[in-house]
Amino acid sequence: MSSHLRTGQHKLAFTFTATAVVLVLLYAWALTESVPLAVMVRGDRCTAELADRQSEIICPGLSGGSMGVYLTRTPLAGRLSLRSVDRLSPAAAWESVRLRVPSNSNLVTKLLAEQSGRLRNAPEAGTAVTWSIPNATDYRFEARVRRPDGEHAGILLLEPDNDDGWLFLVDSENRQATWWRWQDGKPSSPIVGIPFQKPLLAQGQTLLRHLLVTVLGALAVALSAALLQQLLKRTIHRLKGSTPLELAENSSWVRLVFGSYLVLLPILLGIFGLTIWIAIDALERVPHVQDSITYLFQAQTLARGALWSPAPHFPDAFEQEFLITHNGKWFGQYPPGYPALLAVGVLVGQPWLVNPLLAVMTAALLFTLGKSLYETANGLLASFLAALSPFFIFLSGSLMVHTAELFWTALVMTSWTLAMRRPYRLRWAWLTGAALGMLLLTRQITAAAIGASFVMLMLATELAAWLHSETPRRQPAPGKQAAGLLAVLPFIFLQFGYQAALTGSLWQDPRLLGRPFDRPGFGADIGESENAFRLAYFEEGLSVTWYTDSDQPPRGHSLARGLYNTEENWGALTTHLFGWHPFVALAFCWLPFLLRRSTRSDWILLIVLFAVLGIYVTYWTTGLMYGPRYYFAALPALLLLTASGLRALAARFGRVTTALVLAVVAFAALVSYWPDAVASLHGYNFVSGQDRVLVEEQIEGQALVFVPVQNWWDYGRFFSGNTPWLDGRIVYARDLGEVQNSRLQEQYPEKAAYFWQDESKTLTDLTTLTDESGIEQPEN
Repeated sequence: MSSHLRTGQHKLAFTFTATAVVLVLLYAWALTESVPLAVMVRGDRCTAELADRQSEIICPGLSGGSMGVYLTRTPLAGRLSLRSVDRLSPAAAWESVRLRVPSNSNLVTKLLAEQSGRLRNAPEAGTAVTWSIPNATDYRFEARVRRPDGEHAGILLLEPDNDDGWLFLVDSENRQATWWRWQDGKPSSPIVGIPFQKPLLAQGQTLLRHLLVTVLGALAVALSAALLQQLLKRTIHRLKGSTPLELAENSSWVRLVFGSYLVLLPILLGIFGLTIWIAIDALERVPHVQDSITYLFQAQTLARGALWSPAPHFPDAFEQEFLITHNGKWFGQYPPGYPALLAVGVLVGQPWLVNPLLAVMTAALLFTLGKSLYETANGLLASFLAALSPFFIFLSGSLMVHTAELFWTALVMTSWTLAMRRPYRLRWAWLTGAALGMLLLTRQITAAAIGASFVMLMLATELAAWLHSETPRRQPAPGKQAAGLLAVLPFIFLQFGYQAALTGSLWQDPRLLGRPFDRPGFGADIGESENAFRLAYFEEGLSVTWYTDSDQPPRGHSLARGLYNTEENWGALTTHLFGWHPFVALAFCWLPFLLRRSTRSDWILLIVLFAVLGIYVTYWTTGLMYGPRYYFAALPALLLLTASGLRALAARFGRVTTALVLAVVAFAALVSYWPDAVASLHGYNFVSGQDRVLVEEQIEGQALVFVPVQNWWDYGRFFSGNTPWLDGRIVYARDLGEVQNSRLQEQYPEKAAYFWQDESKTLTDLTTLTDESGIEQPEN
């Protein structure tokens, strides 16, 4: 082994070890996250204090009872002790439990450190440790809970000599804190609750742990590959100076597979087949989400050559979330980019086919982008990884906007990469601007993230050129680089014109007409406004009813809430991106950097990835649907970084070793993830296309069908059977009661009226005076 090779290996080993040490130290610091909570008892009133919020209930009869701390699903008493090593584990644990008596400022008892309490272990409910309540009418019980994620943690107050009392329970995962009545040793019925958000530092530590797990997973993958390589070398005998492993590494068929355009065609056909299968078999070619119902409505409107349809005479009968009636117009709240593409599918009678076709074109762009940034093998790997990704396949089989968003994002990245080749190609720069403009008309917040990242990259390119004293011949001038952005302007004007046509104002975003809180940013007026809730307990689960409490601080959106959203989406990404184990799902993205094989292209993709993640910190909701859909535009960066990581692993430990590692994780996903994930798409989001099929099979002529509504999906699964002009063979309306229904029937004298019976999946003809149950119905 040459001295140069040994030096390189020593540098890699040192970098690898130093990185591991730093990551472990950062992870250990992130484990110190803690959240304070307290309960103040004043006579028969108990006030819970959590961050900047308070929640008060009436709690008589506590004198002479006990108080304590509680964790759900926690069989170990040690988790409630300062001396427990479990305080260092990722699970929740209590610390700094104290009792304060305001009437005696010197009475401060550190309960966990100085006293042993009574252990109350109920396997079905959880574990609590309680101490006797002091001989005082007013006292304050406070504690800090470490890492309150995945479990519920709370403060328990019990009446004397029994297992009844009250529990203030914090649910960090759902950002709720609720007072419960405690009976027979467990929480029995909810009372009232307030929203909960971790403090900024604690939330940052939680997010850091989630991010670091994937980097630690990359270290584990690299170590596993090193061990596997050594195992293969030791177990395979040498053949004429070369092992079968070395022969496989250098064989011509391996070079053919990793360097041939012929491999792309079966990958694209495979993607098309998978997305078609999901669209037809699992999702039944119908929209399953409020957003996609609205997009289809807009597409149907555009397919008729209009921007809006006339508002219904009875808007309440056709109310659907994200559809707006304004100044006699009926339209969707979204920009026109995706509806324009979907309208093509409407015109040919197959709108569901648009997204699978976009998916195939996106995979082809991924190949071109990978080939331009790296080489042919990276492009092929990225396209192949797209075929392995359930996140990509499932969303591409739906009627959601994100497939179009991804296509335009991939086109922006590809055309920009081609434009920046030497010599500078202005035609590709113009295409970059046009694609960015279409992205703006499709999903504005993503366009802002992608546009900002590429402006940043252009500035970085200029700075690098200046630092290296590159001549103008080798590096295009800033004005020439920015020229392509001028192609965005017509699309900006088009968006303003579209807004003016719908709302009467250039500056009025249609989305904000009905939902003024639904915009990026931070503040009390952004996001959900309700700041308290009541819970009702049913056999099916808990029902949450939010309301506004003037005594509570506003809810709004904050940086801490944004980091929580990032944590939730990142966790979903590790689960659904490939269906691999979350520990290794994103591990390959970090390998080019950990193995000292990163290139300029890797850093470009990393900037794009964090631009998309960063922009959604400003948005108030997680938006989880078909996985972390807000991060769908980050797929080009994620897939190409994963491909780059696989290439780096192959360069360091061999192609066969890398192929075996990939085969193991992919096969595990095929067995453990895909079957349940595909099954979950049937009836997704409580919507099934079968109900509409049943109605259409039972009705031969013109009909008006009334649908009873308790939740949005009761009517949503039928609404897409309407036309924007409500002039189809069958018109579906909400059941608003006999009087309102009769008035609506008068608007459709040519249609027979029916009532949908959801439980029996049958129709009742309202032209008769009574239905089968004997309940009087209005005459037609």
